[in-house]
Order: sequence, then structure tokens, then C-alpha cells
Amino acid sequence: MRALVSLGSGEDMLALTGLLRRLAFSNLEGKIVRVLERLPAPSFLSHPAISEDVIERYIKMQEIEALENLSDAQSRFVRSGMHLGKQLKQGMSPANVILETADEQGADLIVTGSRDAPTFSKMIAGSVTRKLVSHAKQSLLVARNLEQEEGPLKVVLATDHSEYFSRCLDTLLYFAPKGIAEMTVLTAFPRAYFEQVVKYQDSFHGDLVAWMETQLEAQNQKVISRLGALGCRFVSRVVGGHPEAAIESAVADTKADLVILGSQGHGFFERLTTGSLTFDQVAQGKTSVMVLRSL
Repeated sequence: MRALVSLGSGEDMLALTGLLRRLAFSNLEGKIVRVLERLPAPSFLSHPAISEDVIERYIKMQEIEALENLSDAQSRFVRSGMHLGKQLKQGMSPANVILETADEQGADLIVTGSRDAPTFSKMIAGSVTRKLVSHAKQSLLVARNLEQEEGPLKVVLATDHSEYFSRCLDTLLYFAPKGIAEMTVLTAFPRAYFEQVVKYQDSFHGDLVAWMETQLEAQNQKVISRLGALGCRFVSRVVGGHPEAAIESAVADTKADLVILGSQGHGFFERLTTGSLTFDQVAQGKTSVMVLRSL
């Protein structure tokens, strides 16, 4: 598999290297890319007394620092057994540069860290990570939790059993991570909705909620059977409730390091009207997230 590792200013390096090392993807190759955002020079540099030479030196200083970050990251990956190339790029929009580079390099996976920003700024302008989850054609891995760097992973795989997610499972099998010790296959359904439906269906005899739980448990077992090649321990979990709350509870109960979801991507206005579980997990979740897309 081919990955594009998007390196920020350096503060997310431990999360990136740690999570990729623990996942232990089979045949991992690709590049570490650092995008140097071309912003206007600070106001003091536009003073008439400041020469163009000073501005050039300022820009050169930014490039030197970015190259040092890249070399440091590459060394850390090599020490972890991952031999990735490196590349410095420039652009006014880091997210657009990452998206374009991932397409050019034929990447299967984009890996990035998550850096917080003020809530209002996130909603209006969006961070690099948010734009990636909305627009990337590739699967996305968002690394968090700097302190958790060692040992096999515990994972929560949240599935809606859709036809698209079924294809996403093929992507996960293609990635073939060897570092997962335990995977909780989670399905959530609106229990309250089914309880209300029964009240208005006099002709229905039986426990509709129990029937739904049985059906979803059978679907979970099919997922577990398909993913058996990953070689980890599987646990099925069917929850009557909102998916976000179900994921949060499953992560807390299992002490999961990573949440895996599927997504086809949604634009900004569609998210405002319909919402997006995947987008919310990337934007607000406290755990590392892998967003799978169909190959």
C-alpha cells in the first residue's frame, strides 16, 4: 500500500510515527510531505526600510526549518522500520496541495495529525484535516494521543452494514494491518424509534427491538468472518442508541486506540443539513480515526 504522510510543523510527529508503527501495515511505502504555507510576510517586513534581501532570507529560514522537520521525521520512521521518501512542497492552501499530491502519487492512504483550533474558526474556515475528510478520494488516518506509542492496538470498527461500507472492508483487508490485537465491531440503531413504531402497529406481534438486535448481530458476525485474515480477537457489539454516543461508550469501555469508519465524503452545506458521523468523529473525537474509502 502507498501512503502520503502529511507532516505539520513537527508537533504531531510522535503521533504519526507511533500510530503507523503500531498498525504495522503490510508493504508500506510512500512519502512524508511537508507543505510550507505561503502566507504574506509579517507586516514589519513590508516596511520601506526593509530590503528584498531580508524578505528572501526570511523565506529561506522557513524552508530550512521545514526541511529539518522533514529529515527528523524521516529518521524517526526509519528507526521504526518504515522507509519513506520525503518531499517539501509549497502552496497557499496546504489541504489542496496534499490532495493534489496524493492523487499524483497514487496514494491509497493519507496520514495526518490533528491540531486543534478555535471552534468558530474550524466551522468557518476549516482545518486541513477537515478538508481532507470532506474531499480526499483516499482513505484517511488521523493520529491523536501522543502518549500512547507502544503495544498492540485496540480498535472500534463502527459499521452501518451498507453496501458502500462492505466495499470499504476490502480496503481494510488490502491495508492488512498486523498490529491490531482486538477489534470491536460496533453497530448502533435507533432503539427509541422502533419502540415507538410498535405502539402504532397493532398487527405486529413480537419484540421488534429484539428482532432488530438479532439481525444486526448476524450482520456483525458476517463482518467478523470477512476480517478474519487480520488475525486479531473480535468482539461484536450491538447498541440501541445514537451512533456517536455508542462509539464514545465503546471506546471508553474497551480503551480503544483507534476508531475505524467508512465515508463517501460530504460537502460543507450537506454536512450542515444532514450531518456526518464521520466528519464529527474526525473533528471532535478524542481518539485516532481511520476513515475508509472504497478502492
